[in-house]
Amino acid sequence: MYLAAKTPPAEVVEPAQVLLGWAAWLITLVFVAALLFVGGKAGYERYSAQETPTSMTRVVLILIGAIISSTAAAWIQWAM
Repeated sequence: MYLAAKTPPAEVVEPAQVLLGWAAWLITLVFVAALLFVGGKAGYERYSAQETPTSMTRVVLILIGAIISSTAAAWIQWAM
């Protein structure tokens, strides 16, 4: 059986795009706040000369998460 792909009506697509736009901005805000927090913690760890600073690993993980979340729409369009 062949299922034809239909585009959803505009009254469905527009609110969904607005919601996804707000979610993208919220995720960006969370990543920026986390980066500021971890950056401050890294400065404190460097100042107090702790033996095992873990903040730089967290910075890399936050940046990887930010890259994935910011390119999610492009990945979805590519997959379809």
